[in-house]
Amino acid sequence: MEGFVRFILRRRVPILVLCGLLTLAGAASLSQAVLASSLGELFLGEDPGFARYQELSARFGSDEVLALGISDPQLFEEPGQARLRATVAELRSLSSVRRVHSLLDAVYLEPGPLLPQPRRYLERALRQPAQAEALRERLRSDPLVGGLLISRDGQSAAILVELDPAATESAEGIPDLVAEILTRVGARYRPEQVHAAGMPAMVAEVFRQTFWALAVTTPLVGLVLLLSVWALFGRLWPAAVSLGVAAVAVVWTLGVAVAIDPRLNVMMGAVPAVILIISFSDIVHLCSAYLMELGVAGHDKDAAILASATEVGRACLFTSITTFVGFFCLSFLPVPVFRVLGIVLGLGVGVALLLAVTLVPILFSLLPEPAPLRQAGAAPGLTERLQGLLDGGLARCERLAVGKPWLVIGAFLLVTALSIWGASQLRIETDFKARLRPSNPVRQDQEWFLRNFLAADALHVYVKAPRPEQLEDPAWLARVASFQRAILQVEGVQGASSVIDALVALHRATQPLPPEGAGFPEDPARVSALLRLAKLAGDEQLRGVVDREQGRLRIVVFPAGTGMRTNAEIGREIEALAQEHLRADEVETTGLMVLFGDFLDVVVAAQQDGLLISCVTIALLMMFGLGSLRVGVLSMLPNLMPLAVLGACLGLCWDAVDSDTIALSYIALGIGVDDTIHFLVRYRLESRRPGPASEAIGRTFSFAGRGIVMTTLILSCGFLPFLISDYFFMRMLGTLLPLCFVVALLADVLWIPAMAQVGWLRFPAPAAEPSPADNLAPNQEETHG
Repeated sequence: MEGFVRFILRRRVPILVLCGLLTLAGAASLSQAVLASSLGELFLGEDPGFARYQELSARFGSDEVLALGISDPQLFEEPGQARLRATVAELRSLSSVRRVHSLLDAVYLEPGPLLPQPRRYLERALRQPAQAEALRERLRSDPLVGGLLISRDGQSAAILVELDPAATESAEGIPDLVAEILTRVGARYRPEQVHAAGMPAMVAEVFRQTFWALAVTTPLVGLVLLLSVWALFGRLWPAAVSLGVAAVAVVWTLGVAVAIDPRLNVMMGAVPAVILIISFSDIVHLCSAYLMELGVAGHDKDAAILASATEVGRACLFTSITTFVGFFCLSFLPVPVFRVLGIVLGLGVGVALLLAVTLVPILFSLLPEPAPLRQAGAAPGLTERLQGLLDGGLARCERLAVGKPWLVIGAFLLVTALSIWGASQLRIETDFKARLRPSNPVRQDQEWFLRNFLAADALHVYVKAPRPEQLEDPAWLARVASFQRAILQVEGVQGASSVIDALVALHRATQPLPPEGAGFPEDPARVSALLRLAKLAGDEQLRGVVDREQGRLRIVVFPAGTGMRTNAEIGREIEALAQEHLRADEVETTGLMVLFGDFLDVVVAAQQDGLLISCVTIALLMMFGLGSLRVGVLSMLPNLMPLAVLGACLGLCWDAVDSDTIALSYIALGIGVDDTIHFLVRYRLESRRPGPASEAIGRTFSFAGRGIVMTTLILSCGFLPFLISDYFFMRMLGTLLPLCFVVALLADVLWIPAMAQVGWLRFPAPAAEPSPADNLAPNQEETHG
């Protein structure tokens, strides 16, 4: 490391020019970035069921439907119907819209002289206003449209806009498409009358939150970091150096990522801020060590730059490797969005370290020599007060850990055991609307729609006849009808619709006195007659319901909730029912909600494997870096405790935990291990000096403790701006990650020194020939990890 620092200091100008050119190249690459890829591809791109879902959707219709709930008291009057007709016509004119379903299409059958006659509900209401309320009630109970196109109370209508799959192939265009549709609808209805729900509305809001994170949260993170460093150091130049170098690291990282693939996914909104925070952590270590070398060790400027960059650079190299491992293990998850996130964050860690140990020493050499960190006789200001509080807190932690080590160890073991039990209560579920803050308008619209209609999203059950011609076999259709009735009895299902309902409606309309609640006819001859009548209506009425070419029909199932895992369980129960009513190979249950739910099991298993690999790899690195098998293993206790506390908070405070929290454990482990390394590296050095363990612990607190606390404060403050986001993953970065950092800090300044005091953490005796690091004066060592 020393040779590298000398090399860059001798070639400052060429290196600065090269960095400037690379930064310009990174900025140019960033200009080519687009937010793209469909939500399904981001999460399900490697799931073979996703390809099958796309194939079936192409034949029957996609379930990417924008559901628009319209509150209109004049729904059954001419002004209301005129608004609805004009709106539907305008939506159908959009090239990105495949189909539009509304109350204008809702019909019922009246007995006729020869054949039943279709009558449109809304047209009948205009011709016979006195029958409007009766027609409203009939609509509500209609099995084909009740709860789908008209609300449960009959006061609101739904417009179901099925988007063209070509228009949603890249999610980049979905926000603009949703905005255009809402603008067209808003031309005739007030904002409070329109409620948008369904997957496209959620995707549009997720991308809006991503843009918000890039445009607003990232600058706020930079500002908070800037103010935090200024407050802790009491001078502007460490903050300016940190922010400038960190910004370059962000440009380089994203520039490389975009050069590899210009399509940025929704998780990338958090990357710039995370890279800023990691860069600040490394640079603050360098700035603090530089000031200590100048003030405490009394070195001149050049010697201070060389000593601080060399010693801190070594420690930061070690911590960056462990952080890289934590982030990179995200790529073990079989989810494209997390895999890309892990690779980019891992790349960012390496870039941040390279720029920190390259640009920071050069900037130190170009800036005037700063005054010592604490000047004698200086009036107490904010920085002095903060440093005083910091020193007092560290002193109390040292006295507790050294004076009552067994009490400290017992307390941490008890908390860890309780946390592991709490984490065992954790249940992972995904509900897309719950990823938004309760006050978010899109979430409120989703909840309004679910209160008033059956569902905004659905499960699709595809039933294949043994032979295509058996689609018209009365006996087979009777079994399908029995199967559909069984589906309605599944817990969590509140509705189902298929061609069976159309045949039942036709059956009732063609009987002189249909019995109350008449269902699917049992007489095969009667079913054959109904099928002949249905064919007279033409294929347009059966589009999206029956595929005669492949001999398949679709049952649309409406679940009561929106939890993906719950819906997947419903799908599996429906397929189990098929064994009782049909052949098992005749039924497929699919849809984005089912695929997401099934895939969560795979994700959870992969998460456990990835965390295990991460923990084992970091433990091996700790053993190698610290030169002790025993210390390397025991050092993982404080490293894993934050994860146990995180799991306990999630398991005990939430009924169900969103799958997005998976990424938090990797980030917490990757960053949280850094301070453990800094403390133990310093303690290893101090334990080689003569004297008892308590003195070595005291010297470790003096030289490493302050830096550990400062970087924890900066990391925690840096993530706080994510609290303003409405999106769950971003908001958890601002709450749960700071919690993990604080828990890790307590473990580092209490549990580790307590284990050192009782002799659990002992390093091998140094070789007879001292290492170069041992020849340095204590003040020449890096002062905080």
